[in-house]
Amino acid sequence: MRNPTAIFLHGAKYNSDFWLKLGTLKMVAEAGVRAMAIDLPGYGDTPALPYSDNNMRSELVRTVVEAAWARVNATVVLVSPSMSGRYSIPFLDRHGVMLTSYVAVAPIGVRDWGGPWEDTHKRVCALAVYGSKDALVPDAERLTKLFQNSWKVIIPGAGHRSYEDKPEVFHKVLLTFLKKCRRSADGILHEVMSEHGIELVRTLRNAEKDGTL
Repeated sequence: MRNPTAIFLHGAKYNSDFWLKLGTLKMVAEAGVRAMAIDLPGYGDTPALPYSDNNMRSELVRTVVEAAWARVNATVVLVSPSMSGRYSIPFLDRHGVMLTSYVAVAPIGVRDWGGPWEDTHKRVCALAVYGSKDALVPDAERLTKLFQNSWKVIIPGAGHRSYEDKPEVFHKVLLTFLKKCRRSADGILHEVMSEHGIELVRTLRNAEKDGTL
C-alpha cells in the first residue's frame, strides 16, 4: 500500500495557501503522508461556480478524492474546517466510503446533519476538533455519535479557528490521528490501528488539559 493521502479544504477567510504558510503540509509530508490542499470555488486560483448546490459541491470533492488516490483503495483523509463543511458533509452523504478518515475542524452543518449512511458510519474514522471558545463546540459530541469509530478534542483557549489559535496543539493531534486508521488490503473496510490507540488517547487528553502538549 502506498502512503496515505491527506486532503485539506479551507474556511471562508482562507485558501489553500494558508495550510502551506501554517506549516501543516510540510509536517504532514514529513510524517509520511501525501499532503494536498485545494482552493474551493471562488477562492485562490479556482473560479466561482455559476451556481452551487449540495450535489455539485459533493461531486467537486469526489473528483478531488479520485485524483488523489495513488491507486484504488488508497487511504484518504479529508480535513474539513469551518465553511468547508458545506462541501465535506454532502460528500460524506453521497460518497463517504471513499474516505478512510474524516477530520472535522468545527465544520458548519453538523447541527442539522442526520449523519451519513450506515456504510460510511461504520467504515470511516472521524476526529472532531473544536476550540473551547467556539460557539459550535456542542457539535463535537453530536459528530462523534454519527461515526462508529470517532474521537473528539476540545482545545482550551482556542476559538473557531483552533488550528490558527493553537497550531502546535492542532498539528500534534492531527499527526497522531493520521496514524490511527488505514484502508484494509481488500479495500472493503478500514483498519483501526490498535497500537496507536494509547498514543491517540494520551495526545487528546493532554491537548484538553491546558491547550498545550
